[in-house]
Amino acid sequence: MNRLVREYRLRTADFDRYDRMLPASIMDIFQDMAGEHAGYIGVGHKDLISQNLFWILLRVKYEVIEYPKMYSLVTAKTWPHEAKKLDFIRDFQLVDENDNLLIKGTSLWALVDISTRKMVMPKNVHFNIDEYWQESTFEEKLLKAGDFEVTEDMVPYEVVSRYTDIDVNGHVNNTKYTNFVLNALNLPETEQISFLQIDYKKEVLEGEKLLIYQTREDDTVMCKGCNEAGDTMFVTKIRLKTV
Repeated sequence: MNRLVREYRLRTADFDRYDRMLPASIMDIFQDMAGEHAGYIGVGHKDLISQNLFWILLRVKYEVIEYPKMYSLVTAKTWPHEAKKLDFIRDFQLVDENDNLLIKGTSLWALVDISTRKMVMPKNVHFNIDEYWQESTFEEKLLKAGDFEVTEDMVPYEVVSRYTDIDVNGHVNNTKYTNFVLNALNLPETEQISFLQIDYKKEVLEGEKLLIYQTREDDTVMCKGCNEAGDTMFVTKIRLKTV
């Protein structure tokens, strides 16, 4: 199975106060699909635990062509590309009932040793795929989002990771970061996200305090979360559309 296709009925909880699908809900579907498909091709969570490994998401981005409606039925599609030495590309699409593209995404993954928490080469990991799906959601490579310097006049939004933010790997789940960022931005009704990218730099554990800084130029907002020692834990790039 080189590609997975699943239908999802969107719920009230998938949308914000302005009836726009939440980034966390978009990424939750992507994560759900990635996990299920990985299991089908022999590299799921249970398959890797025996090798003392787990997947981490290094980078993800998506672009909104059109936001889906509340309670609508959408179809999600995902497929991996052939593995490189240390990282793995997996693409995503969300389409409506007429197969019109709503959201497209791509992501960069790596395998990590559970004990050392360091990336490893997949020497004994076999992907049960005869032929890879060749389509790419983006023509360009998934490059770093960039960064910015924190200045004295920037007042950070503070958040502490809690029980419900933590996943089976013992750190803050990738989908939770977008909630931290949206709470920091507090976007008005007149602006919506048309593009979002997150680069995950270091894992955030339960009880860690994050200071989230932001800077904006025209329609592009950059946010980053730093721990109390000043280490950058993640960087987010968002493009906004006026509605």
